[in-house]
Amino acid sequence: MEILITTTRNQPPTASSFHDAARSLGHNVSYLYPESNLETQINQVEQSSKKLIVPLYTALNYCDDDLALLKTSFGGPENHFLNSPESLLKVRGKEKQIKLFSQLGLPVIESLVIEEDPNKKMNELTSLYNKSKKLIIKPFRSNNGIGIQLITEMSKAIELLEEQYKKKDQRYLIQPFIEHAYELRILYHQGKALLAYRKFSNAGSFLNNLSSGATSAKVKTSEIPIDITNNVKSIQQTTGLNYFACDFIVSNDSYWLMEVNTSPGLIKTSALYSKDLAKEVLKHEIK
Repeated sequence: MEILITTTRNQPPTASSFHDAARSLGHNVSYLYPESNLETQINQVEQSSKKLIVPLYTALNYCDDDLALLKTSFGGPENHFLNSPESLLKVRGKEKQIKLFSQLGLPVIESLVIEEDPNKKMNELTSLYNKSKKLIIKPFRSNNGIGIQLITEMSKAIELLEEQYKKKDQRYLIQPFIEHAYELRILYHQGKALLAYRKFSNAGSFLNNLSSGATSAKVKTSEIPIDITNNVKSIQQTTGLNYFACDFIVSNDSYWLMEVNTSPGLIKTSALYSKDLAKEVLKHEIK
């Protein structure tokens, strides 16, 4: 079988994990890059062989038209998607995810999206700030914790947002900071939880990203709270996603859904579980 991996030209680690796993299983591997002319690349792909398409996307490197083109080009019964374009379209980007979570009635942290003069949303900003006297400011065009800031003074938050607004740089997601919390990630595949683990920020950092040096610990899937399990199942059933991770913030007896990640990093998770998770996923997909 031929494996087609759609990813960025800088070859993020997740793409490399799937590439190496596919090669070790004896399959041919090719790449498609959305930054270039995707239609031209697709026209150069041999259409006769059966294919598994692995779209490793983020909101940063795909547009809706790219996903629609993948569906049109490889949507025949002879091919198979790790995640279908239709499913990916339902969760592409923070705005779609926020809307989906709201529609499903899932517990989320109160948020504010700002892409305009922040002074026009001063009341909403002040309300969020007063919840914990700390704000998390996340750029929309970001992953792995890059660019996320913890602001403890309202004046500093306004200063940052005003500066970015003058640059017409990008949109920001603003949330109150949750104290004494850890992050719970659940990796979901083919209708069930494949594994789960906690992520704790280290001293001197507020980030729970493993790429930022956070500490991780295994969680038995049987120990995941039933409410959280039901939240993940609700997302899977609504979107049709086959392979994804859900990230929750947990503090004491409360929890909030943060995001759905359809291209979760596997290198550090594989090390934690002492197994090649990309290979495990591919083995179950290739029949």
